[in-house]
Amino acid sequence: MTKTCAECDCNRTVINCANNELNRYPNFSLYETVRVINFSHNNLEYIPDAYLLPDQLPILDLSFNKINRSENYSLSDLKTLQQLNLSNNNFHSVLDGRKIPESVIHLDIRLQVLDLHQNLLSYNRTVFQRNVFNNLQTLTDLNIGQNGYDTTEPVYPDEVFKHLKSLRTLVIDGFLTTSFGKVLSEMKNLQALSINNLMLPNLGIETITENYFENLSQITASDISLNGYRQINTSGSETHLKSIESGAIAKLTNLRSLDISFNSMLGFCGLRNITQDLPNTDIKILKTNQIYCPYGFSTILFVDDIKPLKDTNLTELYLDGNKLEMTEDLAPTYLPKTLRVLSLMGNR
Repeated sequence: MTKTCAECDCNRTVINCANNELNRYPNFSLYETVRVINFSHNNLEYIPDAYLLPDQLPILDLSFNKINRSENYSLSDLKTLQQLNLSNNNFHSVLDGRKIPESVIHLDIRLQVLDLHQNLLSYNRTVFQRNVFNNLQTLTDLNIGQNGYDTTEPVYPDEVFKHLKSLRTLVIDGFLTTSFGKVLSEMKNLQALSINNLMLPNLGIETITENYFENLSQITASDISLNGYRQINTSGSETHLKSIESGAIAKLTNLRSLDISFNSMLGFCGLRNITQDLPNTDIKILKTNQIYCPYGFSTILFVDDIKPLKDTNLTELYLDGNKLEMTEDLAPTYLPKTLRVLSLMGNR
């Protein structure tokens, strides 16, 4: 039997329909004071039309459903929509930007957050068509990470990003054969970049090359940590990040925060190329938690691992869970005088 809105928890400003096994959308168009509608964790297979929703709705959560169709909807009449969460669904194509609220310049609309992570999007020009983000010029946060598992010949169609003039945060999957084009260098508002390494055989990132960040000098925060998820594949083989070439991080001249945590194959040898580059940046926070194989011997922090940090203005350094047992003589003396937080939890 089809579930109805009787299962939802409603008040004047919030409608919570999460976890109710819904397979169709109730009509909430008359709930004029509602500002948040949560349809997450249901069995919905399509995006609702705007006529089912309040005109002044700022936040709509459609995450953790079974949505795989994006062709027969239109949210363009939701003139105040700010946050749209479509993560953890079954999309095979990117949304048509013309069916999402249009430009803030003409209609005073502010779609700011678009979350499409962990769907079934492939990184090719068929999925990411040239005009797919045309009407999203006010978007500030875009998450398309954890999507590329079915990708065979990955490309970043950089031209699709050129319309995202206001974008500040981008979460994207990384691949061995891909690079960031010059279009991203023109996105002056882009500040935070998170790169998901899916660890796919023959496609996962084993080495970040010297020129990988060449067009991203404006970035102030970079997260290339292994964010607690693992790719499961039948072959049992996974491609782990093992090295970052000297000069790669130096390209990020405005970098203030860097997280390389949980890349257990990187090791302190991989850390050296990073610390050598950091004096060329504006680094303040460095997170290097659990970058050493948890099944190996105890580790020693050598002078060469951290010596370049003395020439930075680093304020926070995290070395948790690295099986550290001792440091080489005088190594701690190379920590910068600006350091205020030193975290060494879970070591020996």
